[in-house]
Formats: sequence, structure tokens, C-alpha cells
Amino acid sequence: MEKKKVFVWKTVSLILFSCLIIFYVSGITLFKRYLRELPPFRMLERYQPSLTTKIYDIEGRLIRELFTERRTTVTLSAIPVDLQNAIIAIEDTHFFKHWGVYLPRIISAMFFNIKAGHIVQGGSTITQQLAKVCFLTRERTMQRKIKELMFALLLEHKYTKEEILEMYLNQIYFGYGAYGVESAARIYFGKHIRDLNLPECALLAGLPRAPNRYSPFRSLELAERRRAIVLYRMEKLGFITMEEKIKANEYPINTEKILSSGKYASYFIEYIRQQLEPKYGYNVLYKGGLSVFTTLDLEMQKKAEEVVDKALSAFDEKKKKQIEQENKEEDKLAEEAEETEEIPPVQGALLAIHPQTGQIRAMVGGRDFYKSQFNRAVQAKRQPGSAFKPIIYATAIDKEYTASSIIEDLPLTFQNDGEKWVLLGNTTDFATLHIDTTTIPAEDSPDMKGRIWQPGNWDSKCFGPITLRRALSHSRNTCAIRLIHDLTPGTVIEYARKMGVDKSFLGNNLSLALGTSVITMMELTRVLSTIANGGIKTKPYAVIQVKNRQGTVLESNIPQETEVLSAQTAYLAINLLKGVIKSGTGWRARRLGRPAAGKTGTTQDLNDLWFVGFTPQLVAAVWVGYDDHRSLGKKITSSGIVVPIWTDFMLEALKDKPVLKFSIPEGLVFEKVNKENGLLTLKDDKNAIYEVFLKGTEPTTYDFTLNIPSLYPKELSSGDDSIMIEE
Repeated sequence: MEKKKVFVWKTVSLILFSCLIIFYVSGITLFKRYLRELPPFRMLERYQPSLTTKIYDIEGRLIRELFTERRTTVTLSAIPVDLQNAIIAIEDTHFFKHWGVYLPRIISAMFFNIKAGHIVQGGSTITQQLAKVCFLTRERTMQRKIKELMFALLLEHKYTKEEILEMYLNQIYFGYGAYGVESAARIYFGKHIRDLNLPECALLAGLPRAPNRYSPFRSLELAERRRAIVLYRMEKLGFITMEEKIKANEYPINTEKILSSGKYASYFIEYIRQQLEPKYGYNVLYKGGLSVFTTLDLEMQKKAEEVVDKALSAFDEKKKKQIEQENKEEDKLAEEAEETEEIPPVQGALLAIHPQTGQIRAMVGGRDFYKSQFNRAVQAKRQPGSAFKPIIYATAIDKEYTASSIIEDLPLTFQNDGEKWVLLGNTTDFATLHIDTTTIPAEDSPDMKGRIWQPGNWDSKCFGPITLRRALSHSRNTCAIRLIHDLTPGTVIEYARKMGVDKSFLGNNLSLALGTSVITMMELTRVLSTIANGGIKTKPYAVIQVKNRQGTVLESNIPQETEVLSAQTAYLAINLLKGVIKSGTGWRARRLGRPAAGKTGTTQDLNDLWFVGFTPQLVAAVWVGYDDHRSLGKKITSSGIVVPIWTDFMLEALKDKPVLKFSIPEGLVFEKVNKENGLLTLKDDKNAIYEVFLKGTEPTTYDFTLNIPSLYPKELSSGDDSIMIEE
């Protein structure tokens, strides 16, 4: 019997020993396997969290953040001690005592999980949480938990407690896209982390466990309750006093979401994103923590968007009422009126550039970026109409025309000879031209030979011989066509290319004078910028500098300048364009109250309205139209719609800027001339104005017909044409 007991004991002992050996070997095997499956230890040294790329305006104001995880890292010294203590109190009381893993907490968590039948507690320390979010998956398995424990030990071996806490506070998620304490402080309080007080720190500390549940934006009651728990733990651990806890619990919780950057400049941000992403790649741009310093003026951008939206909304409302009124007048049935084609919202664009550098100050590419990402400031190609005329007049001035040159505003008839348009005469009456109209092909015929073209003015009137100044100020189409006919379209195209229309196709024909070739707003703005900058063309750009997360400069851009016109030609063009505002189609811009010049543009079918104007320190273009090219309506003009938008924007954009005059280069002379015939005149001539000329081109003949009634129609006689000499 005794021998049998000994045998049984030996057998059991052998089995237990064998099991221990098996468990030991299995444990070692599993340990080695999990160790091999852990991320390489060198990842600890190379680890860099995903950081937010920040985009700033020219004054250093934050415009937008690009991110997959909204995060800005800060040092532990910048994080309030109250927040550090709050996190430790609620997340890991024994943080500074354990070595990465706290066994009593793990055992307690296991007990509650077994009792509940599923995982209800994690038992993880701060170090374990850091290991999980930085280096491991978030799956809830025993294998992942073992790896988490092992990696936590590695972290404790590699880093100090302070370094681990700093990484943790910059890594954890606080809800609403905020990763790390700095981003959380900005989202929930609109502050930097260093500026948070005790109750704000306690609120943030309570969020990581369940950000959506405890967010004050979702439930004020739960947020207050969670903050109270954090404050209670802090008081129990001696981090704060009872009085501090009571006072902090009474502190009101903000329940309004702080508006993060991103409301403005969406088209501009997309414009630079398209430039930066091919250079640096998606990961670097959205996760690399770049700092992008741009040319945009955020305050100017805000005003641009507000002015454009207000004007276009007013246009839509007026259009709606107009259609309703037309329906009533036509006595349409209500059912028929409901079937009327719905008019889409009118679109608009605005682009503002600093002429001396080419830096883009404001960009509005449409009314709502989230409805349409098509950027009408840089992508849309539209007919500029008469806004193209500054190129023609600048070309004419460079070819020795003057502001006093006389050009005929008379009817025109051209006939195509199979290669080009030939001017038949200053009339539209076929009888006086003695031509065979039977040779004119049908409108849909591809054969141009014999076809007749009779361009006219926007108001269907002609005023006879007028000065070049008057022709531009009042946007006379026949005068522009005569100029391009004399200069040749090829010459005008050459100047257009030099001045900034460098990509769009320009038709080598006389209708180019009417702005029939489609171009972009960027190109047109660049042309006027060249004139405003004294004949020096600058390349528009949006990014000044790009830095990586360490502050190393990756990219730096400076103005690129090319002299394409003489300073004298540019100033003479400026002086002509000032007349457009002073006494021409742009007269509504006079309320700007400072030296300015520009040109209106309205296309033949009233589907594009333009105004491109400038002061010495800012060039801005405004366009209004429908994306589908439908007409804007009857009796619509740029003067009444677009010029007020431009003026409202410029008033806001320049309100704190000094009033500057256009600088006058050497080689120019001012003479008093008769504004109607361009001849030198005497002091007592009531039609006398000061005009500027390139030295040697000024008139030499005097006009002695003083004080006679004006020969000009009322439309051209009204307004003050005086061009004051600028000191």
C-alpha cells in the first residue's frame, strides 16, 4: 500500500514537472515569438507622431491646418502642472512608482472582466496606453495585451518618466479631431495649452477615456460629472486643496465650439495644396508638421469673401423678383410658372495681387467651395470683353500714339477675302459700298470668303472723331478695332504675351479687340499688374516659405521680375486708365477716394461682367457670370454690378494703407490741351485739361476756338476729364 502511494506521488510529480517544463518551454517560445513580432526597438528612436501642417498668412496669422490627426506637439514644460497632475490622477495614480506595468491594477481588471464576461476594464498604465496608440494595433486580444506589456517595459527602459508623459500628452485623442493637449486646448477653449486654468485642465483630463461621451459639446451634465471625478481624485492625492476643488467645480463650462481655422480662403488653400502635394507627397503635407508661410492677407481675404457673397446674394434676390414680376406681367398660370427653368445662383470671382512682388493677397474662386471646387479665379477661361482693351491701348502708346491722338468712332464694315478681314468703309450701308451681298455665305457656312462683319459699340451709337483718352474711357469698340487694325492683331498678341497672357490661346483676328478670346482672371490681373508696376511684369505666387517640423527651410520663393514695357509707356497707360474711373464707365469707383485706374468689361451676350482696377499698392479683378454662360439679363453692365463690388473690396482692403500716387518717370511732359481735339490750348479754354506725353510726342499745334459749345454728345461731355499733375 505504501509502495502504491509512493508510485502515485511519483507519477503525479512527474506529470506536474512535465507540465511545468511544457509551460516553460511554451512560455519561452511564445515570449520569443511575441518579441519578434514587436516593432523594431529602433522605432523608439525614430518615432515621430503625425503632426498638423499649418498654413499662415503674410502676417503670421493661422489660415488653415492640414492633417489626418490634428496635432501640435509641445514640451512638458509648456503643459500646466495642473493638467499633468489631472491626467495622472485619473489615468495612472502610480505612474511615477511602477516600471511600466502595475500588476495590482491588471489583476483587478482581470477580476472585473471575468465577472462581467467581457472586457470592461483595461488596467493599462500611461506607458501601456502610449505603447498601444503609438506602436501597436487597437484590437482587444490576449496576444495584443501581452505585446503591450512587453513594449511598455521597453519604453520604460528607453525613456524617463517625464519623456513618456510628454509623449503621451502629445499623442492621446481628445475628440473632435484633436490629438494631443495643444490641439485639444485650441478646440475646446480657443487657447494655447499654457493658458489653461485648473477647471479647464480637469475637463481635458477627463476626456481621453471616452471623448464623445464626456464632451461638453454633447452633454454638459456628463462633462461636469466627469470633471468633478477628476477634481476629486486630484484632491485625494494632494494635488489640490479642498477649496480649489470646490471653486473649480463652480467654474462654468464652455459649451460653444470654438471656430477653428478653415472658414476662409478655401480656394486659396486648394490652390497651394495643388502646388505642394506633388513636391512633398501626401504623407509629408498632411502628417509632417510643415509650416507654410503664404502671401495671403487673411483680413483682406475675409473682406473679399464677405463683399462678393453679399453682392451676389443681392443679385440673385433681385433676379428672382424680376422673374416673378415678368411672370405676373405675362399673366402666366401658377402651374406654368412652377415649370419655369430654375435660375442657378450667379457666380463670381475676385483676385487681388501686390503689383510690386506678384504676391497673391486675396483669392475668391466662387461662392461656396464645398459645393463647387472649381476655382474661377485661376481655372475658368472667359471672354474678357472690353477688359482686354488696356493691352491694345498700351501697345498703341508704345507705337507712338498719344492720349490726344484722334481716332474715329464711326461705323465699320469689313469683308473677308479668304485670308483676312478687309476694311470696306466707315458705314454699314451696303448701298454706299457697292458690294455684291449675294456673295455673303450663310451663317453656318465654313467658308469665310465674302462674309461681312459689322462691329458696333455697346450702345449702338457713334460719336465721330474723338481722342484716344475718350475712346478708352467710354469703351468705344469701333475705336479699339481701328487700333488693332492699324497695329495688327499679331502685334497686340505679342504685347499680350509679354504683359502676362502667357497660356491662353489668342485668336489672330480683329475681334480680339472686343475681348473674344477666352483667358483666365489670373492672366488678366497680371496684365494690369504689369502696367501698375511701371512696366515690370512679376510672376504671381502664393507660397513664401515652407519649413519642416524641425524648422529647416525646405522652400523659399522671392519675386520674379521682367521688364516688358518702358516706365514711360506704363505711366501713360495708367494715366489713360485713370480716366476710365474719373469720367468713364468706371465712374462708380470714384468713391474709393484715392488715385486709381482700371477698365470695365461686358461681353456681347451679357454673360461676363468684369472690372480690373488698381492703385499703386494693389491690383484687383472682379468677375460675375453664370457657369453655363447664360446671359445675366437685360440692361446689365459691369459699371452697375461689378465696379461696386471692386470698390467695396478696395475700400476695406486699403482702409489702413497710406494714400499713394502713381510715380511719374523721367522723360514725360505735361501740357494743357483741349480735351475734345487734343490740341494745345490757352489758359482761358473751358475745355482745357492737363495731359501727359512722352517727351517729343506732345502736340505742337494750338486750338484757338475757345469757349464754343461742346461738339461732343452729352454722354462724352459729362464728367471731369482733368488729369491733375501728381507731385
